Amino acid sequence: MLSFFLSFRDAMALIGVKDFGEKGRGVVALKNFSRGDLVEEAHCIYFPKNEVELANRTTLREYTFVAGEGLLLALNYGSLFNHSNSPNIDYRVDQKERKVRFFAAKEILVGTTFL
Repeated sequence: MLSFFLSFRDAMALIGVKDFGEKGRGVVALKNFSRGDLVEEAHCIYFPKNEVELANRTTLREYTFVAGEGLLLALNYGSLFNHSNSPNIDYRVDQKERKVRFFAAKEILVGTTFL
């Protein structure tokens, strides 16, 4: 089985947080990414089934990913990626390892905001 590993220190050299003023913060590319490149591997906090309803009544619902009957809250940069109807990143939820991995959906150039 192929195992992915991207340390937080390594990720800091690839992506960064930028303040867009009234629009808030977003994550931008600090290097060019090709389609399929791993952008971020986010460790997560797991919310079991009995806590899902409570989590969904809070702001957390905007930052969680479905994992079976529970939810995962992505840490590191994972909760800072902006939303878009035309995203440039894809994600895969790994329930077993409680991680979310984000991949470039297309070529992404330096300075581009991840959506």
